[in-house]
Amino acid sequence: IDNLVEDIDLNQSIKYVYTDKISIEGGWQIKNLYLDYREMFVGDTMTYITSKPKIISSFIATTIQPLPLWHMNAGIRISKYNKYDHYIINPKLAIKYNPIPDLALKASVGRYAQFLYTINKESMDIEYLFDLPGAGDTAFPAIRRLDAHSFLIANYTSDINNKNRWWFWGQIKPTYIYMTRLTFETIN
Repeated sequence: IDNLVEDIDLNQSIKYVYTDKISIEGGWQIKNLYLDYREMFVGDTMTYITSKPKIISSFIATTIQPLPLWHMNAGIRISKYNKYDHYIINPKLAIKYNPIPDLALKASVGRYAQFLYTINKESMDIEYLFDLPGAGDTAFPAIRRLDAHSFLIANYTSDINNKNRWWFWGQIKPTYIYMTRLTFETIN
């Protein structure tokens, strides 16, 4: 199996410094990916798929220094991925404390998303399947092939029965590993 991913970005940002303690930054990004997937068996190409996903994003963030040793940053990124029907909204909040010049203590919270895709050998394309369940914090999925048509997905996240939460709460509250068996069946 050969799996090549190329990433070409075009981006721009602008920063407005209102005072030495308050600034606002905004910008955009166009991310062009080139995916080249090839399965070979005994020297013959069994599957060859290329895909060109595109992600268009914009963001705005503000940084303030409420106290001499403290900085706070709040922002939001909104993205549109051409292989996904919805907008992806990722807010974030970060703080930094500099007690001495050579030390910075940082903490941040934000919302993140993980998606599951498959390679469709008939249409020769990469297709969105579904969002992996999560509670709004970072999900850490892993996948393992069980047989020709089945996969085991392990998804480490906060309790999926609760409302969405910030990443920070996912780090200090109980987390779980959700196991899912995903089976693809041939449709005639």
